[in-house]
Amino acid sequence: MAGIWLSLLVVIVARLLARHRRRLTRYQNALTATLENMSQGIIMVDRDHSIAVSNNRAGELLGLPPHLIHEGINFDAILQWQTEHGEFDAQCDVDTPIDRLIALGGFDENVPLYERARPNGTVLEIRSKLLPNGGAVRTYTDVTERKRIVQDLATARDAAEAAPRGGHARNSSR
Repeated sequence: MAGIWLSLLVVIVARLLARHRRRLTRYQNALTATLENMSQGIIMVDRDHSIAVSNNRAGELLGLPPHLIHEGINFDAILQWQTEHGEFDAQCDVDTPIDRLIALGGFDENVPLYERARPNGTVLEIRSKLLPNGGAVRTYTDVTERKRIVQDLATARDAAEAAPRGGHARNSSR
């Protein structure tokens, strides 16, 4: 009788574990689909600077080779590759914030948000959130078009302000 109860208990536990495993697989698939269909790039690093989570969009926005944007790669390898390929040359004047970020391994609690232009002209908005466990989550957003629109509007405003005001004088004489 004890054997039957024990067998029944094992079957029940096995079914519960199987249900739990299916649920975890569904969540994992949903999370993967979400990450891979975001317009933003995302990288999560652990306290040892190993990439714990990333999506392909991060690699696209940063212009990284595929072997540098996957789980287990050290974030320092990404910084090294970017430095070697001139990604920071435009920003690297004496003691610029990007120099400081590189010296700190890419993350600084005092710089949660910054923009940088890539050599190809793409402007990225980079947000970092330091985590209590010593890791960080970083998102990359392509703001090139927004920056272009802001510049175009500023140019149009300046041109309008510099234009002769003759039309205004005619309307006031009526």
